Amino acid sequence: MKILLDTAHLIRILEKSDPVSASALEAALRAGNHELVLSFATVGELAAPLQHLNATTNVMRLFRALEELPLTYVADIRIDRLELQAAIAAWRQGLEPARIDPFTDRLDRALSLDGSMPPSPPGSGSLSEIVFAMWQVGILGGNENFLSRFRPAVHANRQAGLPDRVGHLIAAVDRHCDLYSISFSRADLPAFGRWLIADWRRAPSTRLQNELFRQLVANTRDAMQRGDFGDLIHTGSLAYVDFMTLDRRMAHYTAQAARAIGSDLSARICSDPESVLERLRG
Repeated sequence: MKILLDTAHLIRILEKSDPVSASALEAALRAGNHELVLSFATVGELAAPLQHLNATTNVMRLFRALEELPLTYVADIRIDRLELQAAIAAWRQGLEPARIDPFTDRLDRALSLDGSMPPSPPGSGSLSEIVFAMWQVGILGGNENFLSRFRPAVHANRQAGLPDRVGHLIAAVDRHCDLYSISFSRADLPAFGRWLIADWRRAPSTRLQNELFRQLVANTRDAMQRGDFGDLIHTGSLAYVDFMTLDRRMAHYTAQAARAIGSDLSARICSDPESVLERLRG
């Protein structure tokens, strides 16, 4: 099974052995041939203290501890593109989309849209070496810079109101086609959008994140929080892992969104690592 932990939960384990030590987590994972999933967003949040000279966290120690665990990396940057390409190809042929595989064996491969290998750092290419090399060239950090853009987008949609679900999804598909240079006739967008809406499995991450954004916008009394953008990225991998932890607030939003699209994805959400470990034990 593939397990994706919220960054705060992962830090608790690595720094405080709460609720288990890293070695106990490793034993639980290896006993069932499970893998801990890391994303670039998670690694960026773990490495955020490197941006602050007075930080007390020994970041490299955390990454060396992580290296002892059975790891895989989710290329969440590619999920939207891969889902859309698979869905369009299937729709044109009157078929159901093939399931995409967004996983890779190295962090640096998770950064490219096509999965190609970027220039590697010297040495063995261990996680800690790759993280250090990325920090040296300035491509690591937390999600704080994105919050300044995410919060106004939510506010603007709260003010203007969102279109219906099909219209909202069509707009997202149109943007993604432009972003990823995917050729698709705008005249076909309404029919394609209705086809996607009819079955969430045709583009599960796209559907879930589209609906999750709608849930955030709809709750006008809930102020956006610092970790919301990172959590939104995190949830994009839910359809491709077996279990994921989220803080209680975002777990509530994500479960609502999962139910709204008619999926069973909420069963994969856990509010803490203890719940994940209980499920792994069976």
